Amino acid sequence: MSEDEDFYVELHDAQDLRRELLLSSRQVIHSLKKYREYNEVRTKKKELTKELLKSMSEIKNLTIALQSKLPKSKVKIPIPTKKKKTNIPEHHKESAFLDKLSKIEEKLQSLE
Repeated sequence: MSEDEDFYVELHDAQDLRRELLLSSRQVIHSLKKYREYNEVRTKKKELTKELLKSMSEIKNLTIALQSKLPKSKVKIPIPTKKKKTNIPEHHKESAFLDKLSKIEEKLQSLE
C-alpha cells in the first residue's frame, strides 16, 4: 500500500461517536477554562503577597523610626507566659458523665 492511497474505516455508529467526541471536547474546554481561572487566582495571590510584604516592611521601618524618636524609659513590659492548666470542675469530668449515662440506662431498662 503506498502513501497516496486513501484508507477508509467503517464506523458503525457515527452519531454516537460524534456525540462522544463533542462531549470530550467540551470537557477539555471546561478544564482549560478552570485552569486559566486557577492561574489568574494564583497570579493575583502572588501580587497581593508582594504588596503585603512591602507594607509589613514599611510598617517595620516606621516602627523603628518611631522608637528612635521616643524617649528611653526604664519600664519593662511583662512578657505574657503560658497559662497554667485550670482544674476541671468535678461535674465536667468524664467519670461524672459515665455515671449519669449508666443511671439513664438503668432507668431505660426498668421501663422496658
